Amino acid sequence: MARASDPRSVQDKTVRVDVDTDLLVVGAGVAGVEAAVLAAKSGISVLLVDENPIDPVLFGMDVPHHFGSRYGFEVANTRDLIQTIAANYEAAFEEGVEIELASSVLGLYVQGPSLGWLPGNLALMETHGKIRIIRFTNAIVATGCRDFCLAFPGWETPGVMGAAAASLLVDRYAALKAKTAVVMGSGIEALSIVRQAQAAGIRVVAVIEAEASARGGAGFMAEMALREVPVLLDVVPAGVESDIEGVTALKVAGCDGSAPRILACDTVINAIGSVPSIELLAAAGAQIRHDAGRGGFVPVLKTTFETTLPGVFAIGDCAGTGQLKSSDPDIARQEARLAVESIVSCRAVDGTMPAAQADGDRNRAAWIAALHSRTADTCVCQCEEVTADDIRSARSQRHVPDVAAPEGGLARLAKGGVLLQDQLKRVTRAGMGPCQGRRCREQISEMLAGELKRDVSESGLASYRFPVRPIPLSVLAEDHEPANISENWVSWFGIPDQYKPHWDLAAPAPRVRSRCAAPGAEVVVVGGGVIGLSAAWWLLRNGIKVIVLEAGAIGSEASGRNGGGSAAFHSPLFPEAEALWPQMDELLGYPTEFRPGRLKIIRTEAQLSALKSSIDAAQHVGCSVEQLDARQVAELVPLAGADALGGVYFHGGGHMNPLRTLQAYAWAVEDLGGRILQRTGATGFRVRSGRIVEVETACGSFACDAVVLAAGPNVGSLAAQLDEIVPVASARAEMVLTEPLPPMPFTNVDGNGIYGRQTLRGNLAYGGGPHEWLASAPAAGLPKSGSPLIRSIAKRVAELLPLASHARVIRSWAGFIECTPDGRPIIDRLASIDNAVVATMSSVGFGLSPAAGRAIMELLRDGRCDFADLGSFSLSRFADLGGDWREERGWVAATPPRTIYELNV
Repeated sequence: MARASDPRSVQDKTVRVDVDTDLLVVGAGVAGVEAAVLAAKSGISVLLVDENPIDPVLFGMDVPHHFGSRYGFEVANTRDLIQTIAANYEAAFEEGVEIELASSVLGLYVQGPSLGWLPGNLALMETHGKIRIIRFTNAIVATGCRDFCLAFPGWETPGVMGAAAASLLVDRYAALKAKTAVVMGSGIEALSIVRQAQAAGIRVVAVIEAEASARGGAGFMAEMALREVPVLLDVVPAGVESDIEGVTALKVAGCDGSAPRILACDTVINAIGSVPSIELLAAAGAQIRHDAGRGGFVPVLKTTFETTLPGVFAIGDCAGTGQLKSSDPDIARQEARLAVESIVSCRAVDGTMPAAQADGDRNRAAWIAALHSRTADTCVCQCEEVTADDIRSARSQRHVPDVAAPEGGLARLAKGGVLLQDQLKRVTRAGMGPCQGRRCREQISEMLAGELKRDVSESGLASYRFPVRPIPLSVLAEDHEPANISENWVSWFGIPDQYKPHWDLAAPAPRVRSRCAAPGAEVVVVGGGVIGLSAAWWLLRNGIKVIVLEAGAIGSEASGRNGGGSAAFHSPLFPEAEALWPQMDELLGYPTEFRPGRLKIIRTEAQLSALKSSIDAAQHVGCSVEQLDARQVAELVPLAGADALGGVYFHGGGHMNPLRTLQAYAWAVEDLGGRILQRTGATGFRVRSGRIVEVETACGSFACDAVVLAAGPNVGSLAAQLDEIVPVASARAEMVLTEPLPPMPFTNVDGNGIYGRQTLRGNLAYGGGPHEWLASAPAAGLPKSGSPLIRSIAKRVAELLPLASHARVIRSWAGFIECTPDGRPIIDRLASIDNAVVATMSSVGFGLSPAAGRAIMELLRDGRCDFADLGSFSLSRFADLGGDWREERGWVAATPPRTIYELNV
């Protein structure tokens, strides 16, 4: 039997490739140029990409370095700068290397478990406002390093900048607008920038160091003496003085509490250390770990300098920094030789890792500890205005009014011994701004280590996302979209009967059994997503003890990555969810950012016709629906412009913040005495007399009287261990998010085949389009890289809200979703296990979570749900389902294409 094809998925879809190359080299520093020249000499085609001269707009956003507004108009002279910079690459040109300057590689897409449909390994490159897609066999990432930024009182003032930015402005752009400078730090970074500054005619007023001795030792002190630069030890910045143009002086104070002194200067250069620029590798899904000897968080590398992404290598400072490496460029050249030799010979080559920099973490920690008492009100994250005190107390975002920090602060988040920086980011928004945390994430990592008395590696580093450089919607938008994507674009799966009203379904009645857990019994909830946490909360509210087991971290899977909507009018759970959502902030005790109502913008008559079933379902459950004309839409949604034909306003449903809601559920569970164990996934079950008596994990076994299986995509494999069939398939879907824009009068807006909202912070968050079926449920922690379909989402956002097309996309994300054969939830008791309830919500769980959690509690406690008919959620509806049901529907994983796609160079 021929395999079916799901037209709504990525099956049979392709991507327009603009350039083909054997080797893509990103970064034209010493390591990148060496690699490009050597590879070209071997006879393979090479494309060398470098973002210099940098887009002038990015200077103002402090991307990729902390420029601190200390640059002149010269940075905008792109044409002349390209000619000047190109003169440095004569050797590469002579060997036939193709060089793209003023070009940013926004992301890498490497074929793997969830990107098999792509026509090879791809990179998205932006040049002068145009996107091109590069197909490559191998890639060498040589993106260098950037500054370890450090917050101190006044560091957001123009004139406070990083050493890497200062060095770039001096050497490449001749555009550093400084006359007098104070340099922070006493290592190789400080030494280098002092030399460059003095060579450029800038007077270095002083060098300051938080420790009692210079990091560069006697050699550093001797050279500073020769250069007549005072070195002040055991001092830290205590503030700045400024005028309309920025810094006029730096206040420094002794670490012993001595009175501050004033150093007159117009620029403060942070040179306490450098960190590898790993964002491109991290966003692509390469494994990252902390290595103090290599400068902090670095890619995991083989001896060939290949990362955990097959065919992708890292060399130079992005592979690891060090004092010796920074002063000896031959080390980077040797890394390039080893990587190229491995690529050309197709065999492993023995190499050595970057030279160690063992004192890096210690010195950074010393600076942060010395500044600790002075930074309480200092914005550590300038983009989101998150202060050091907000970090320490785990205080919610400031755009949510009247929300107190949770009792216990960081210790509360770290309950159970686990606190990932991503969790803190979701609570405080630190690192969520346009710079994607380039100025704050490493120092926050150090802060967490100091506050919690743990190693800096334990909390990890906050995630990087595509695009690694902010880019306008209008530029990112797909301009050559294949017809089979346009014709089959739907906001969500498009499964027949998925949204058919439950009152029109002929569903079997749910099995009714006696209750299986008396009040006081212990229930183990497997899965810490929104459904598992809601069920746990309801059980605890009813006096039933609960342990929640989560394989990863709460909020890191689909529950924390969705559009945040509630509009499942067709569901039997909707009336209860509709009644509960307005109360959830009060009931949970923490904010969900719930906002009622939903507006669908209509751009074509076909879109209006497609909404008829939703309008009928909403009206059937008592939600009023109002049709709006173009003028009314423009009043409520100014960004929609004049293109809309009109809109449909649903007075029911609403939107919430998924990340805040997940954390609210989690804290509420803990407030009621529940235990949440993260990084503790269920691996099996011990069954006795038809009942689960223990849930097994890698961390030990947990005795129980009842179990809730709410593990998302993994619920099918867990049920199979109990000899039960729960048919689910896993798929990957994607979303984009823009920089904040002024809030619109109404923010719960979608349409044009995409779903989402404007957040209370002002960002536009939207997703939709073809999904990708996976061969099996993803393992916890599997990289959730996006795909070039992000461009098609951007296209539809720009069409839906044309007056926002200038807004820059600052990140995107993907999530794995479980889906049943008919696209509808399962909430039911298992047939052969007397004390287990299975719950899988088939992509609509977030919006229905308050009602779903209550339904699970009642089904577990009483054997039935009193407030809703769960007949349409019964497992028995799949009794006759064949074993090849996925193949029949075409819900199978895409495999790499066997043909070579025609290039469009």
